[in-house]
Amino acid sequence: MKLLGPRRWWRKLATALLPEPLKQRLRMRLHGYTTVRQPFKVEYIEQPDRLEAVIDDRIKLRITDDLKPVLSYHLLENADCVEEMRAFLPLAEQATVFFDAGAYAGVFCLIYCALRPDGVAVAFEPSPVMIPTINTLIELNDFSNRAVLVPRAVGKEEGEVTLSLEQVGFVQVVPTENTKAAVSVAVTTLDAESERMNLRPELLKIDVEGYELEALQGAARILKEDKPVICLELHLNYLEQRGIQPRAVIDFLQQRGYRFFSWKGESLKAEDVYDSIKPTVRVVARADR
Repeated sequence: MKLLGPRRWWRKLATALLPEPLKQRLRMRLHGYTTVRQPFKVEYIEQPDRLEAVIDDRIKLRITDDLKPVLSYHLLENADCVEEMRAFLPLAEQATVFFDAGAYAGVFCLIYCALRPDGVAVAFEPSPVMIPTINTLIELNDFSNRAVLVPRAVGKEEGEVTLSLEQVGFVQVVPTENTKAAVSVAVTTLDAESERMNLRPELLKIDVEGYELEALQGAARILKEDKPVICLELHLNYLEQRGIQPRAVIDFLQQRGYRFFSWKGESLKAEDVYDSIKPTVRVVARADR
């Protein structure tokens, strides 16, 4: 099996031949920086003792100033992320337990808790920079009784792994030009944490920057028995740089009965996902219960 599908191969050839100004424009478009057709309405309200973000006049969060750029990225600026969040909201409203693997600043976890006052969220984030931020935001919003932060990466088995700490604070398996340092972090599995907490996720978000295969392998029991809906960010470029075929991730899920859909709910073929020209593909994966 070839590492690159035909669309991925042509994309790499085209970007190699294009002049740099055109490469930059193409790069921006492929990363989601296009016209945002349906941005969220975001209002910031300064209270004497706190700062509030009100999203679409219905989701209220207490935040800190440093969360504003993260909210803007997900809700206003990046077209792919805005579509992802639009699709996430109804899924969040239906799920009683949400696992967020690769929580970064905890935006999805916070929004889930605001939407589901009776829901339980577990955020997995190994970044030493972001862990204090997530804890602060959970406490600010009084979510401590139903939002849990697990300060670890998720993988195939428990242990340790060395990751790259980026300038913006997140960690990933592939170093980039923005890498600040290498950090050793503890690794857990989604299956192990599900058993420890006695929680069965109905909704799972995976955004682990090229570590998707290992994260899913460590959730084999969950995928078989609980069959959660998965909001999956598949980092094709990072997987290829690691020598992992993106198709292996899709095959792993298909073998467990999962099918793939766009954020608009359109059915996708497997090759639409693993052979996309985009560096990162965001899809919803569902299995028949």
